[in-house]
Amino acid sequence: PLLFTGPGRRKTIGSGSIGSGKYFANLRQVSHVFSNIILSVNKNKNPF
Repeated sequence: PLLFTGPGRRKTIGSGSIGSGKYFANLRQVSHVFSNIILSVNKNKNPF
């Protein structure tokens, strides 16, 4: 683990804003997809 954390931290420091931006964009996409799935499931359950 120590070998991976060393260069990993350097990478995050070098491209911190870019990395976090991509990370939060992915989080938004995942949450959007999950909300769509939940909405579709709720729509399917409504007739019952």
